[in-house]
Amino acid sequence: MFLLGHGGKFASPLKMSQDVPAAGVKPSLRDAKSKIWLFKEEPETYSYDHLVAEGETLWDGVDNALARIHLREVKVGDCVYFYQTGKIKAIVGIMEVVSGPMPIPGSHDEKAVAVRVKPLAKLARPVTLAEIKSDPDLASWDLVRNSRLSVMPVERAIAIRIDSLAQKNALGRGFSSKGR
Repeated sequence: MFLLGHGGKFASPLKMSQDVPAAGVKPSLRDAKSKIWLFKEEPETYSYDHLVAEGETLWDGVDNALARIHLREVKVGDCVYFYQTGKIKAIVGIMEVVSGPMPIPGSHDEKAVAVRVKPLAKLARPVTLAEIKSDPDLASWDLVRNSRLSVMPVERAIAIRIDSLAQKNALGRGFSSKGR
C-alpha cells in the first residue's frame, strides 16, 4: 500500500520537484507546469485501495457537462487528488494521469470521455471535507461551492493548503512505506 511520503519526507504534487522523487514518479510530475486535479468517486463503486490493487484504471462514468470539459483538459503526467465521497468525504490519495482523454470503449455517448490513472501515494490520514470547509483559504474552491462536480482543477494555492493539511494531519503518526 502507498502512503504519502518517502524516506520520511513529506511528498506532494507541488513539492515533487524539490524532493527526491518517490519510486515510479515520472519527471513530468515534478514539473511545475503540470496541472493538479481532483477526481471524486464513491468508495463502494471504486476505492483508492482498488486502484492500488489494480495498478491502473480507466477513469470513466463522468456525466456532468462541466466535469467532462475538465476531464478533456487533463494531460498525461498531471497529478490528481483522489476524493472519496460517501460516508468519509475526504481526499485519500494522489494519482498520476497515464493516458489523456479518450472516448470510452463501447460507449454510445459520443460526448463521454475517460483517462487512465495510476496510484502514486495514499495519504497517511485523509483530509476531510469538514476540514476543507472549515478552512477560510479553501472557501472559494469548487469542492466547497459545487459539491456535485466530480472532476475539477486544483489551483496551486489550494494544493499548497491541502498539502499543508495532509502534512499536519500526519504529524505524530509518521510515514511508512508499509501497509497499515
